[in-house]
Amino acid sequence: MKVLVALVKTYISTGSPVPSSRVLARSRLDLSPATVRSVIAQLDNLGFTVQPHTSSGRIPTKKGFRAFVESLSFDPSPAREFWSNVERDYDVFGDREGSIAALLERCSALLSEASGEAGIVLSPAFVNDIIREIKLVEIDSGRILAVVISDLGIVTSSTVHVGHKLSYFNLKRIEQYLNAKLRGADFAGLFSPDYLDHTETETGERLYNEVVLKYLIGGGSSGKRHLYLEGFSRIFEKKEMQNPEVACLAVKFFEERSGLIELLASAQRKGGVTILIGDEIQPCMGLGLELGLVVAPYKVNAIAVGVLGVIGSMRMSYSKVIPLVEHAAFFVSRRLSEMYGRARISFHARRPHQMVLRPRVWHGADR
Repeated sequence: MKVLVALVKTYISTGSPVPSSRVLARSRLDLSPATVRSVIAQLDNLGFTVQPHTSSGRIPTKKGFRAFVESLSFDPSPAREFWSNVERDYDVFGDREGSIAALLERCSALLSEASGEAGIVLSPAFVNDIIREIKLVEIDSGRILAVVISDLGIVTSSTVHVGHKLSYFNLKRIEQYLNAKLRGADFAGLFSPDYLDHTETETGERLYNEVVLKYLIGGGSSGKRHLYLEGFSRIFEKKEMQNPEVACLAVKFFEERSGLIELLASAQRKGGVTILIGDEIQPCMGLGLELGLVVAPYKVNAIAVGVLGVIGSMRMSYSKVIPLVEHAAFFVSRRLSEMYGRARISFHARRPHQMVLRPRVWHGADR
């Protein structure tokens, strides 16, 4: 494995077939040149490397890259420091009044800048939708009808089983709580945990997650998703893209936006970091796609709503890119979770309607 790792690292840095002498120098193993050549011949037979031309060095195959990536250990410090500096130096990650669109677009550009490849971000389905108001109606004991009214005037409803009886006044307090929570900082100071009892608080949080989050993640009233791709030209600066066939195949892949969006949506559903190499990205295109993709889902309240990452040369620096993407997902998840509850979860700001949430008046029977 150490010989393969040395070969892949050398290929990543040079983009040229790697001779056994370079492998020996890079691996720093106490092996003879003949032994290294023998190991490389075995790697050829196992499909980890290939010799493109007679008398040339070797290049790793997709299988070789996959084995290399799975053997990597990561130092998260540079990525953590990069995103910490971003948060400190750039307003976008600390701007509570900024839009989700601006946040995701800037994130895509920063991923490209830090990786030397292209940054890619798939937006949540709710990026253009706004919930204006929520109404709660009791159907019977233990069942509530939650009515969501969007900024576009579209009304949707869903039934939620809460498992216990709620009075009219319980429902109204929970309803006010949900609508105030939608507006986040705009309603700071208008309510506190003391306004609701324990049952009302638990029910309110459950309704918020089951109704609001489900509505937004499901696409609200539109469901349209946006793809942010920054640093696209960086991909074609790589040495392998000087091959017209390789470059044309890459261009064809990016032209199929719907396929790329579905690929990213699939990665979002899987959870965790997804690494795709070569034809793993688009099997129907066959061999020759010299691209690598590293993506991770970003979340709102611990639920995946989109995906971000890096797409570029198959010989990208995976040891650098993987922790970079992981930390990007962490920062975006945190910022989105902070921004999420506001009514202005869209491209355009909107002034929320007036609302007053009065403190709960405790009675002896309530205690």
